[in-house]
Amino acid sequence: MVVSERAAGSLAARCLEACLKEDKMLMLTVDLVVLRPGEGGPELLLIRRSKSPFQGQWALPGGKVKVEEGESVEQAAARELWEETGLRLSPKQINQGVVGIFADPGRDPRGRVVSCAFLARVPAGTQARAGDDAAEAAWFALGALPKPLAFDHGAIVEAALMHRSREVEHGAFAG
Repeated sequence: MVVSERAAGSLAARCLEACLKEDKMLMLTVDLVVLRPGEGGPELLLIRRSKSPFQGQWALPGGKVKVEEGESVEQAAARELWEETGLRLSPKQINQGVVGIFADPGRDPRGRVVSCAFLARVPAGTQARAGDDAAEAAWFALGALPKPLAFDHGAIVEAALMHRSREVEHGAFAG
């Protein structure tokens, strides 16, 4: 599902509004499924977490949206990707593939967390470096992902790959 920047923002706003009615304590976050072409097929960018929860486990790049500063989910995704991996993508590049909203009440042990997940693509050979709360950043072949991934990131990756396969069927993405 490709969603415009305005529609993605309103989707996140509606989700946040609905969750606030149920829960007074809520954190809005973003997660990024970043793919690059590799020799054996697409590769996924993961970070090894340096902080609790899930310290030492592999996870998708992402983090908290600075809602109080008026940050959009796309801006937060671009900022978090830069801080954790050194990759610079514009909010428009990130908004090319909205994977979905992930809001299972138990997805994060710190409390109620709702995440807007994005699918982004970078060219073959793109390098990443660890930064911020990432101890390490690395590319993995889709068939050799470390398991389990932190939080519900395995489910997010599965959803992103289904999104990607629909794009391939329709000729929108061949990498």
